[in-house]
Amino acid sequence: MLMNSDICQILVSTRQSSVLNAFLEALTRGGPNGLPRPIEIHAHDPTRYVGDMLAWIHQATASEHEFLSSLFGLEERRRMIGSKRSEERKEDETLVAEILDKNLEGLGRPLKVGQAKISVDALLMEDADSADDQESGRYYHDL
Repeated sequence: MLMNSDICQILVSTRQSSVLNAFLEALTRGGPNGLPRPIEIHAHDPTRYVGDMLAWIHQATASEHEFLSSLFGLEERRRMIGSKRSEERKEDETLVAEILDKNLEGLGRPLKVGQAKISVDALLMEDADSADDQESGRYYHDL
C-alpha cells in the first residue's frame, strides 16, 4: 500500500483537518462546557502557555499514533517494554509514521503564532519596563 493511494490521501486530509480544528478549539474555546479552559487564557504566562500547547500536541500525537496503529493492524505486533527493537521498519510501520507526520504538520503554524505572540508581548513589556525605569530615574534625579 503506497502513500499516494487515494484512500491514504483522503485519510490524511480528513485527519489533518480534524486534528487542526481540535487544536484551534482547545486554544480558543477549551473543552465541552468550558472544561478544560481554553489554552489562550494562560497567554500571560509564557511557560504555561507554551507548555499547555506542547502538552496538547503530545497527547494528540499519542492518540493519532494509537488510532493509526489500530487501523493498520500494528497493535498485534507491539513489542514488550524492555525488548529489543527490530532494526528494520516494516512497510506498514513506515506508512503509519508518514501518515502521522502528515496528520500533525498543520499544528506547526498555530504553535509558531503562539510563540511569536509571547515574544512580541515580552518585547513590549521590556520596552514598557524600560520606559518606567527612565521615568522613575528622572523623577528621583529632579528631587
